[in-house]
Amino acid sequence: MKYKDLQKKAKELGLPYVGVSAEALEESVLKAGAVENGSAKEEDPENPSNSEPEEQKTSGKKTKPKDFNTAVVYDGKREVRRYDLETHGEGFADLAEQFAGKKGYSVEFEK
Repeated sequence: MKYKDLQKKAKELGLPYVGVSAEALEESVLKAGAVENGSAKEEDPENPSNSEPEEQKTSGKKTKPKDFNTAVVYDGKREVRRYDLETHGEGFADLAEQFAGKKGYSVEFEK
């Protein structure tokens, strides 16, 4: 599945999808799809408690990558705008997501 398709599916399932690697996104979507379809979770040898990885845990809000300092807004593959910690302050990620949400753009985080 393509990354944009994974993001779309994750958004439909209510999963975090911005700034998440393709592998983690695919795994989350597949697990959520299995749970949604009533399938039991398979035992993960690397994660015996089957808890979500730290970066995937949510408390009703979208999680922001803590070790990133730049949010890049894209319209498809075209870069539209950059928000960074130095220029926009602590809320740079929220500003980027707010702007992207109004226009239907996507946000990716960089170091």
